[in-house]
Amino acid sequence: MKKNTIVLVLAFIATICQSMAMSWTDALTSPEKAKQYGIEHSIQAWAGSWSESMLPSSNSGKLLYSQDPLKLGSVVANESFDMKVTDITKPVQLDVQYFDESFNLLLYGSRQTVIVQGVDGTCHSADSEIVLELPDMMVFKTGEEGLSQAFVRLKDENGNIIDWIYLSVNQSGDITYDTSLLGKSGELITMKYVNGVMVSSCRDIKTGYPMTTLDVASTIKPKVHGMVEVSDDSDILVFVESTNNVASALPFALMTVTKESLHQVVAISSEGEIANGFWIREAMSEDGTGTYQVIHPQNPYILFKPGKWWVTFTWGSLRGPNVPVVNPNRGKG
Repeated sequence: MKKNTIVLVLAFIATICQSMAMSWTDALTSPEKAKQYGIEHSIQAWAGSWSESMLPSSNSGKLLYSQDPLKLGSVVANESFDMKVTDITKPVQLDVQYFDESFNLLLYGSRQTVIVQGVDGTCHSADSEIVLELPDMMVFKTGEEGLSQAFVRLKDENGNIIDWIYLSVNQSGDITYDTSLLGKSGELITMKYVNGVMVSSCRDIKTGYPMTTLDVASTIKPKVHGMVEVSDDSDILVFVESTNNVASALPFALMTVTKESLHQVVAISSEGEIANGFWIREAMSEDGTGTYQVIHPQNPYILFKPGKWWVTFTWGSLRGPNVPVVNPNRGKG
């Protein structure tokens, strides 16, 4: 049978088998179910024997096929894997690997055994049973083309997320899954784009069921730390929390004025220090100028013209975080 014909036959067999086999979502729930998934989706196996004293042989390793995945083990067991060796005291390595139609590894196993020589001079391996286990990484065929990303949010016994584990996804939507996650508590999130819009889904990896989601609308109101916004119906009266003359952020104000008017400008810290001056600059001025300093009088009232004005305060002792104290006597003899 030609190679292309074999590929087509395998694809046809896989289509029939997958329609009846365990779903990948069930396989997520436990190692036992993942093994069942592996058995039901395996239609080919590579099996063989090896010894360090063997001569190259085409019969020592074979790629085998089965139309019925449940009979693949019998197909392997009915084969003989022959080789010539120069030293029968050397151990024999036996290997089996189960694959789906795309040669994704689903189950594998190996063991070492010894060579036994009969009274008639014939030799054979002493043991033949191989226990198959899950690989570290297992490919689940989701059938969802267009998946762009998948990850697991792992949870502890209290439902708290303790880790994010990103998974590999190919163009056919197949997910390469870490088998150490099987049966753990957590969520599998998958994403794909439909007509340019991201569509995501969430599944409980312990039950395999889709999770209920709720729509939450949020609003965001940005506020720059230290910034105070004032309109022209108010004065600029700023109070700043401080400890040992250190504020978490030094304050500044944005004054919006619609008509020329007088406004009081005062800033005071929680420790009683009053700002000793302030700078005023027109916001978004064309030439970037329009800045002038006002020496702080008692209860000052400043005449503001229409526009938007930045007000930056100057202080004697008060400073912001991570600003070193300047020693006024430094450098003096």
